[in-house]
Amino acid sequence: MSLQPRPCDFDEVWARLKETVQRIISKQPISHTVWDDNFHDVYMLCIAHPHSHSIRLYNETKNYFENYVRGVYTEINSGCPSKILTVYLAKWLTFYDGAKAVDNLYRYLNAEYIAKQRLPDLDLLFGGAELPKSPLLPIGELAVRTWQEFLVTPLLNSMVSQMLQEIENDRNGQPADHKTLSGVIQSFIDMNSSYGQVGKYRFYGNVFEAKHIEATKEYYKRVSDALLKTCTVSEYMELIIEKIEDERRRSEKFLPKDSCNRMAKVCQEVLVRDHYDSLLEIMPKITADENKKDLRNMFTLLKPLDKGLSELVRQYEEHIKQVCLSRISNLRGENVADTFVEEILAIYDKYNYQIEEVFNGHHDFTGAFDRACLQAINYKEETGDSLKAAEWLAKYADKLLRKSQKNKTDKDLEAAFGKAVIVLRYIDEKDLFRKAYGIYLAKRLISGTSISLAAEEMMISRLKVACGFEFVSKFARMIMDVEISKQFANDVNRYLESNRIHTDVPFFVQVLQAIWCMAFVASDFLPRCPSMFTECYNHVELALNYLQHPCIATVNLYQYSLIQCFSHRDQMLESDMAATTNLDHEVFEKNLQSLLDIGIFLQEVDMNEPSLPVIHLNFAFQTKRRKFKIPSPVIRAQEKAANQGIDGLNSSLEMDRKHFLECIVVRIMKARKVMKHFSLVQETVAAARVRFLPDIAFVKQTIENLIEKNYLKRTENAEEYAYLA
Repeated sequence: MSLQPRPCDFDEVWARLKETVQRIISKQPISHTVWDDNFHDVYMLCIAHPHSHSIRLYNETKNYFENYVRGVYTEINSGCPSKILTVYLAKWLTFYDGAKAVDNLYRYLNAEYIAKQRLPDLDLLFGGAELPKSPLLPIGELAVRTWQEFLVTPLLNSMVSQMLQEIENDRNGQPADHKTLSGVIQSFIDMNSSYGQVGKYRFYGNVFEAKHIEATKEYYKRVSDALLKTCTVSEYMELIIEKIEDERRRSEKFLPKDSCNRMAKVCQEVLVRDHYDSLLEIMPKITADENKKDLRNMFTLLKPLDKGLSELVRQYEEHIKQVCLSRISNLRGENVADTFVEEILAIYDKYNYQIEEVFNGHHDFTGAFDRACLQAINYKEETGDSLKAAEWLAKYADKLLRKSQKNKTDKDLEAAFGKAVIVLRYIDEKDLFRKAYGIYLAKRLISGTSISLAAEEMMISRLKVACGFEFVSKFARMIMDVEISKQFANDVNRYLESNRIHTDVPFFVQVLQAIWCMAFVASDFLPRCPSMFTECYNHVELALNYLQHPCIATVNLYQYSLIQCFSHRDQMLESDMAATTNLDHEVFEKNLQSLLDIGIFLQEVDMNEPSLPVIHLNFAFQTKRRKFKIPSPVIRAQEKAANQGIDGLNSSLEMDRKHFLECIVVRIMKARKVMKHFSLVQETVAAARVRFLPDIAFVKQTIENLIEKNYLKRTENAEEYAYLA
């Protein structure tokens, strides 16, 4: 078989080739020999000598396709109208497979003639050449375009109408041939497959999708209007969720993926967006009632809409805020700290579970919950009064860490600490919590009432993760002081033993260098410690050996100093006792009265000198217990000194906040050099939030103070500041 160019009888060769094309298009079998011979025929026609028959072959093939498609159109159009889609699809599948085979047979014509006749894509793109009136197409594409022009276009209205009717029948519960619908739609797409991934959907979109969208809008508008007339909004939501899901499943059976997404948006617009006002009417009620079913349905419907959830999120946030305020704003009683934390944790657990269950943990609702808790816990009345959330949480943590917490495993404590830190997240005044927690920590460490140093370190570690190292650095040093003090105490005990020094009462020494809030001037009766030690335990045990039945009384240091006045005498003037003990007047009077009340002392008042009462030791004192404790009186001045203002931290706190804000402003301006007033205020507030939330007036006053101190100055623009090095 020669491959050299030579003269060819076109009519003779075309007759053989046409027969093969006809068999291929009709999906009839042909032998490999015939295929190879015809492939050679195409090649020889293209390279024929002295003139190529390429253009004539192209035109004859085009004419054949046109005649063939016209014949198919006549057959379909004359058939049963109700069967038009079924017949069309069968004919198309046969023709499309044949067209691809013919395109393969004409590979040489496509590559060596048609491709060279077509203009380069860049020339067309940049206008380097004019578009020819009838551009040559590859044979396979030519066949499909012929099918589209001479068959689909004339039948288009009938086909689309029947397709839309089939879809509506399916929506109404009547049987529909999804396979045929899918095949016809795919044929519309395949007709433009040569246009690339995007362009191939153009014909489908123009002739079918646009009409399908309009029909869908009209259908669901009728459905939604009818439903709202016959059922409640709650029932409506449930029904249209089913319809939207049905439409999604239906679309997936015969539409391309992108088209399915567009249809879903159409349904959302018609069934939800157009009736948004009706949903808004019931939104406050279902939010207040926490109707999970309706909330879940509304979330499902509004989520796909642009900003559809905004109003539901807002109302849900306001509802949680009001619930939270109603449960914590009027707390009273001794256990207010425990009640406060338990209420917040109950709200936290309830609504976090609800958000996960109803809203699938959607971040908008998680954020709404956090904002609601922040607003409620830090809520301030118009008078400026606010909840003592920071102090209550510090008191709650103090209770967790005291020895009174029995049967608490490390796992229980760790869980409790984690819950306390959860509450701390929602407190703006973290600096106030830090001060109060530090005072309680100092009292636990000094009095030895901490459950364990390991538990203290566990809590501090939790706070470090939540608030940073700087927040807990002082607490860590306090723990270190206590641990070092144990070694010092051992050294002192060895020193006392080696030097045979005897103390009247046992004591434990702590070397402290952080926050320690107890002050006491010891009398000469108390044992002196080495000068490096300044603090002892608050309570001692005193043996009352002068009684007929000796007993042991646990007293505080003030009571002990009063009883020691009678070590060498049986009676003493009250004024002499006060001078000897050197106690504060209130401390002296209340502790003396506690000893008089229990009966250890007796008071004698001379009518001639009532201002000089005499205190006697009561040798007739009796008690049923061998060991007992004398209650310590509540002393206002002592309590204030011991607590360093647990109930009055604001004075020192305001000063700390002032210095803290000044540092932030200076640090920001040092980095920026020049800054607008609004930007400086916003950045300062954002930086201060780690400790507390300053109000704008406080920030402005801080800026003015720094201007007076020559850290900042105003530029020529009154609303702009510059940093002074």
